[in-house]
Amino acid sequence: MNAPRRWYERVDSDLKKMSWTRCRHDPCVYILRENNKLCGICAIHVDDFLIAGSGQYFETKFQELKSAHEWGEWKLNEFTFTGIEVNRTPQGGIKLNQMHKVLAIEEIQMSTDRRTQVNEVASYHEHSSYRAVVGSLHYAASNSRPAVSYTH
Repeated sequence: MNAPRRWYERVDSDLKKMSWTRCRHDPCVYILRENNKLCGICAIHVDDFLIAGSGQYFETKFQELKSAHEWGEWKLNEFTFTGIEVNRTPQGGIKLNQMHKVLAIEEIQMSTDRRTQVNEVASYHEHSSYRAVVGSLHYAASNSRPAVSYTH
């Protein structure tokens, strides 16, 4: 068995022992309830954790989780999760940003002559480049601007 799988199984087991319940719809999301009321949520992607909640019960379980493993620095209000910059606004909202990823998408290289050949069939390289750009833009749109993904 590989190390990432063992890590996931260990974290899964620990969270369940700490009263977190794995979401039926996403095995990497865990819910914490107190008296059947939601008080915390935890999303996991490999070794990135995004945890939110409130109340004393949540704080106790969060501290329990933090003491169960060796962790890097825990960040609040401003951090990166799976390549998405997350910022909490002073009003309590959450702002997601992937502009750094969008700006890093490379333009498809094409000669001036090729640009004028609009009726020519695209080459394998042109198809691959196009798919890479569209895939990168789709990933950014669907993760930090889902509404953009569905506009007409």
